Amino acid sequence: MEAVQFCLFKFFVTKDDPQHNFSILILGINLACFVIISVSYIKILHLTALSNRAVAGARADRSFLLHTKISMIILSDAVCWLPFITYALLHYYEIENAEKHYILFSVILVPVNSVINPIIYHYNHSFVRQKCRKLFNGMVQIWGFLST
Repeated sequence: MEAVQFCLFKFFVTKDDPQHNFSILILGINLACFVIISVSYIKILHLTALSNRAVAGARADRSFLLHTKISMIILSDAVCWLPFITYALLHYYEIENAEKHYILFSVILVPVNSVINPIIYHYNHSFVRQKCRKLFNGMVQIWGFLST
């Protein structure tokens, strides 16, 4: 059987790795971006909540969609990036050998965020909501089948 190889940036490094400074810098930038984005979105949530107290009706419905969308963006970023950064730091400090999970993180978990974000940004479209609900319900049914 022929081995399949591909090139990925090496995020999971140890202190003796020659590129450890660069890897930690990139992870730090990713973490800083996550924090800045999260704080900014939370500020937007807060400001829209304040403005909605005085308004009702259709504008309040749009605001609810905005709150849902922002919450989903923050949650998807947190679910995709925080475990990756945490695991990379655990590997760096030699608390956990993360190399066995590198493919899971680098090829599946982190890129999933790039796939999820366009769906979230267009979540207010009824077609996308309908398809997401259908997909979610299907996943729940499969999960229920697998767990029994």
